[in-house]
Amino acid sequence: MLKSNSMMRGIAGGLFVAIAPLMAALPVQAASVSVGGSTLSATSVPPPGIQGYVYYAALNPIGGTQYSPITPIGLATNSDDLASPVPYVTIDTTGDQYYTTDNSGQTGGYGGYTDLTVSGTSYQTGVAYQAVSLGGTATLATMTLAGPGLPKSFQLGILDDNAPGPQNDQAAIITVTGSNNVTQPVAGNLGGPHNDFYYFDISNITSGDILTISVQNNGANGSVIYSELGGFTFDAVPVPLPAAAGVGFSLLGAFGALAALRKRLVTTLRIA
Repeated sequence: MLKSNSMMRGIAGGLFVAIAPLMAALPVQAASVSVGGSTLSATSVPPPGIQGYVYYAALNPIGGTQYSPITPIGLATNSDDLASPVPYVTIDTTGDQYYTTDNSGQTGGYGGYTDLTVSGTSYQTGVAYQAVSLGGTATLATMTLAGPGLPKSFQLGILDDNAPGPQNDQAAIITVTGSNNVTQPVAGNLGGPHNDFYYFDISNITSGDILTISVQNNGANGSVIYSELGGFTFDAVPVPLPAAAGVGFSLLGAFGALAALRKRLVTTLRIA
């Protein structure tokens, strides 16, 4: 019996030694993702971005430098980014380039990037981008969720369609990947650039979760094709009014109306 127990312990130990490297190689379990809707042609924020935001290659005042040769990591504010840091998000944009153009003297159309009023101040937007082949996809950001105040859920907003030219066309698709992946097609900027925010609800978050954001683009600007986005916003996930609560409020309203009618009838009878 002792020999049998020793053999079992040896087998168990061997299995642990064999399985341990596989366990270490497993990826971090990421949060789940669902579509949260969109806001098209925004002119002023927040919202979205009440909890925080980052806009790449933003210019203030409008008419500043035309090119932003930077590689921002995370949400740290610098001269070429407009950011309100979120303590529980770190963004790695390694491999991206950043660009905007001077809007001064332009009258819309494809003349330049959009303007966006952020907390009462007007900025010109820009993009983080990568050159891709036609129909290609690039991962433009990897987000690590960890740090003070990490919520169980939040709504991620992605700014797109803010660039001139066909690189933000209607064939573009944004994908956010956590434990699952969810896509949203963009409205496109064929009528001229505008500030469109696409929302993804992130839930079941645990510290260390990873999100990746990629953009597929089929819009060619001459021989150059880009995958790009203008920035990110962070907000609480909107809480819809439950159907049961709506019914309850309707019943309360009905009871209130009946009570008012009863009071009116009693008053009428007393007068009579």
